[in-house]
Amino acid sequence: MIPSLMDRYVVKRILVMFVFVACILVLALSLERLLRLVDEVTTSGAPILQAFLLLFYLQPHYLGLTIPAALFLAVILTVRRLHEQSEMVIFYASGRSLFRTLLPVLGLAGVLAGMVLFLVSIAQPYSRYAFRAEYHSIRQTQQQVQLRPHAFQRLGERLVMRIEAVEGENPAIIRGFFSEAKDSDGSRTIISADRATVTMLPGQPVSLQLHDGSIIKQNAQGKAQFIAFNDYTWSPQIAPAKAYGARGQDKRELNLRELLHGGIDGVTLGATDKERIAELHLRLVQVASVPLLVMLAIPLALIGGNRGGRAYGLGVGLVVLVLYQKILGFGQALAGSGKLSPFISLWGPWLLLLMAACALLAYRNYFPKSAMMLSKKALRS
Repeated sequence: MIPSLMDRYVVKRILVMFVFVACILVLALSLERLLRLVDEVTTSGAPILQAFLLLFYLQPHYLGLTIPAALFLAVILTVRRLHEQSEMVIFYASGRSLFRTLLPVLGLAGVLAGMVLFLVSIAQPYSRYAFRAEYHSIRQTQQQVQLRPHAFQRLGERLVMRIEAVEGENPAIIRGFFSEAKDSDGSRTIISADRATVTMLPGQPVSLQLHDGSIIKQNAQGKAQFIAFNDYTWSPQIAPAKAYGARGQDKRELNLRELLHGGIDGVTLGATDKERIAELHLRLVQVASVPLLVMLAIPLALIGGNRGGRAYGLGVGLVVLVLYQKILGFGQALAGSGKLSPFISLWGPWLLLLMAACALLAYRNYFPKSAMMLSKKALRS
């Protein structure tokens, strides 16, 4: 079927509104999370650019949340605007039914559902793993060297360090530095300095620039050597940070094929079979919910008068959207624990919402005037 001028007009208006709403939602989610990431990254001593890298890894997750919600709101707002401007009357007068108006919007929903399928099947599992691995590296760097004044700190099995005071974060300025390192052959090295500059970067060895100090090297036989210095660069041999591990420690790090076939190479590292199946069904329901929300949005947008009437459908739609997401989350927990089949706990709410959307569409299409009067009477009561 070749899209008509009306089809292109409706889709264009919805698409513009969708991009606008999606940008606002993604920006709101990103800014809220960025503030927390910047605080955690700077506390760990890592460059602030690491926070933006972590935020980049979260974008597929945020897009998966915002695309269905933004499309749902865009359809309600656009159709409501057409209704208020009496443009829907022109559609009806031209012999165009509500179902015919729905077809091009469902085409747009199908394209966006394909994007959601890509996100939940490929982009989200890999980006979530990249986020957790990078975050783990930053946290490990912080845990390796914690600059605590007036306390002896053991780093690994053979290194002890003590400082008098610390200023700044990264690089940090240390006052009164002392360390003792023991080698496997029994020798030891004692380093002291009036001040030092320490730099800690994720994935890189800790580097200390020492100033005005001395080095005492003592071999296994007790013979010592004294060295005084003005400037000395030292990288202590600290036990390497533990790696985050292989992808698949969490079910959300598995793509759809791995969820279907029991994990990576048939081995699920961090999820039971029931949890894995529940996660698989949840992602499929999320994809199937995109056209479903469009079907529900159109009749909700037509609730209320067309000129100056209140958009009660928008409020009802927001409540339904939030409640639907909460029910799906609860259904996933029930399916993951084995208390209920995912076909009941996840596909059941989807089917009920589909039946409600079809009923509202049919009622609004065949009885547009009575539906409007019924909604007004219900609100007055």
